[in-house]
Amino acid sequence: MKDVLESAPRRDDGLDGEGYLSEMVRKRGYVSRVHMLLAANDLATLKAYDPVPVQAYVVRRSLSTSLKEMCLVAGMTCSGMPRYALQSHLRKALSLGIAIAELHELIELLALEAGNALADEAVAALHDVAIQNASRETNMTQDLSPRSEPDVTPQSAMRGLLSHVSTTTRLLDARTKNLLLAVSLTCLRASPRRLRECMRNAIDAGVTPEELLQAIELLMPHGGLMVFEPGLEAWAAVTGAEALDAPEARFTRLPGG
Repeated sequence: MKDVLESAPRRDDGLDGEGYLSEMVRKRGYVSRVHMLLAANDLATLKAYDPVPVQAYVVRRSLSTSLKEMCLVAGMTCSGMPRYALQSHLRKALSLGIAIAELHELIELLALEAGNALADEAVAALHDVAIQNASRETNMTQDLSPRSEPDVTPQSAMRGLLSHVSTTTRLLDARTKNLLLAVSLTCLRASPRRLRECMRNAIDAGVTPEELLQAIELLMPHGGLMVFEPGLEAWAAVTGAEALDAPEARFTRLPGG
């Protein structure tokens, strides 16, 4: 392993963080928050990491640049990536001439497979990017107005399915269904906005804050902290719960915080 590490190529281009970010923008057309954080805090790791996506994403191979962006939008939607990361590629897609309607249709294709929670977040991300583009470009030619829809579209069909399974009274009562949905969306790592909305619905349906907390605590041994912590944060935001202060705690605050 030592020989492998020693033989790995090293980047020594003399660029500082700002210079390296500028070079990344020149090559790929954007940088994300992850890149900016690493540039400020661990530039060496950013320089070691960057060649991997450059080879897969920047270098022209079989896929066109436009198709690469469509693939990345699909993959990031299904993976529940943070909105800012998805929006970077949505902006790049629009700059390449991909129509808003095409991106919307792509997300609709994913709704059944990825789930409405992830697709809904992607639609919201696309809407935000479209509005930002429209405000920056007064001569923007892409139509942001709602399209005339046939009686049934993929999105309206999904809304119908969601309404049927979540609101129609069958064997499970509304309280139970909303609690189960909150647990499921926590496991799916739904967006913080969607997770908070779901937990509010559960409380409105009669689930107590204590019951909701105990339900997501069940996930700790099975889903791990990566699943539990976002659920706990959403629960605290919805219920107004506060954390105890720990004056002597280490590693929980930034210096001077």
